[in-house]
Amino acid sequence: MDVFNCPNCNSLFVMTKFRDVCDACYKEEEAQYDKVYAYIRKKTNRTASMMQVVMKPVLKKG
Repeated sequence: MDVFNCPNCNSLFVMTKFRDVCDACYKEEEAQYDKVYAYIRKKTNRTASMMQVVMKPVLKKG
């Protein structure tokens, strides 16, 4: 087991071959992924370009 600092928040975590960030940052990434997935699943947004998804205020981090 190797202990590393999380590249996002600098907290200590055990790196695995499946995760390269700590558990808290992983959950945040998953929440952001779920927002984007829900946005693209709507019929009106299925043809959205990458830039349209990135610029959508509801999906922005913060």
